[in-house]
Amino acid sequence: MLAYNPLGRAALPEEVADLAVLLACSPAITGQSIHVDGGEVMA
Repeated sequence: MLAYNPLGRAALPEEVADLAVLLACSPAITGQSIHVDGGEVMA
């Protein structure tokens, strides 16, 4: 699975936590789906 990922590795827990904190702290970001996948999903 990681062979097809542009980053070449899975997201680290710290990277996912960074996004979780950003979303929790921002009242302006609502109803979003954000992929933390190293570029695997590019649309």
